[in-house]
Amino acid sequence: MLHNVVAKSRARFFLRPRHSFTASTSALTRGANVPQCITKTTTTWPPAHMLKDTGAGYHVLDKLPVPAYPHLALERPYLMQPICLSPPGGEKSKILYEVTLELDEDIFEAYLTWIRMGHIQEVMALPGFVGWQMSVSEDDAAKTNGAKGQKRVVLVETYEVASRETLEEYFTKYAKRIRDDHKRMWDGKFAASRRILHRFGLQTETEANLWKQRDGKNAFRLKNLQEQLARVPRFTADGLKLQALPTPLWEKLQEYYKAHRHESVEDRLDPAEISINTWVAPTLRLDLPPALATEVVGTLKPILEEWSGISELESTGISGIRTYLPGATIAEHVDMATTNVISALINVDQNVSGLWPFEMKDHAGKLHSLHMKPGEVVIYESATCAHQRSHPLPSGGHYTNLFMRFKPKGWTFSY
Repeated sequence: MLHNVVAKSRARFFLRPRHSFTASTSALTRGANVPQCITKTTTTWPPAHMLKDTGAGYHVLDKLPVPAYPHLALERPYLMQPICLSPPGGEKSKILYEVTLELDEDIFEAYLTWIRMGHIQEVMALPGFVGWQMSVSEDDAAKTNGAKGQKRVVLVETYEVASRETLEEYFTKYAKRIRDDHKRMWDGKFAASRRILHRFGLQTETEANLWKQRDGKNAFRLKNLQEQLARVPRFTADGLKLQALPTPLWEKLQEYYKAHRHESVEDRLDPAEISINTWVAPTLRLDLPPALATEVVGTLKPILEEWSGISELESTGISGIRTYLPGATIAEHVDMATTNVISALINVDQNVSGLWPFEMKDHAGKLHSLHMKPGEVVIYESATCAHQRSHPLPSGGHYTNLFMRFKPKGWTFSY
């Protein structure tokens, strides 16, 4: 019977985190979709509060032992996002009243009927009781035996209470009557113990859904690295080329960027995005005015057409000017073949104390580490050349890019 009980009602556990974090903000708590404007009054670039050595809390990986959870860092790095915990025992802690019952097996079903038909409702009607949970242990955890030596089933009733004062009121006014009811109905057939817990961390439904979405995106990323490469045709011999940007366009981009970079906002990326590790280092975005965006696309389009041998390309979008901050990495991936067949990445600005190469595999599988300079552009077949930035951007600096994507006219692709 115990096996059947457990099969129907798996035990739930309150886990104590192995590490606690002191990050001041994260994608879950700082509102990942709300841009934070960087005002023109800022005298440094990037703003000092966004950089690593100010202890802004974006670079929690640096505070962990090395190596820290290497399987997460390699396979699912997004799980390294700091977990939000309130101070243990603080004002935001939730009071949990836990009652552990060891029940003789022969009364277990009857006891379940009793709590289902009235006991839980009676407790929840008391002042300050706001939630409940029932759990059963799947092992032989009972510390006592029945009067005749029979085994007992361990059942745990957990109630969330509004405050410690409310729980004291329960002990004073109501606890004796409820305990007397247990004794009157099941005397000699159970043992009970109780404890008070202060819960200071709980995964929300939003967080649970976010992990599921990230796992789904990560699985899609890994699948594409294999299957998409087999389906999308190649248009050039190597798949990538690094060259200088035409001077007139470069001068216009520089002029605009220098005049407006302090208008950058924190990038509103999908919180489920896993290619860029925004849970460690946020990115900043500066949108281009329409006329300049049109000129950028118009200048690069014929260059990409000549290089790729595609008679006509269609622009499928141009990003804003994106600034990466210390700690940033980009996971290996290929771009969406529906829109990003031929792409161009312009290095707009950089200030790095070490190397932060753009790593890319050509059509032969050879890995190239591209150390771009401001004013250079790499053109590449982004749907078939896997690319990444596997090393964290060094402390104290920044790296600024402008990205645009194209597909052949009339191109269709479905997953």
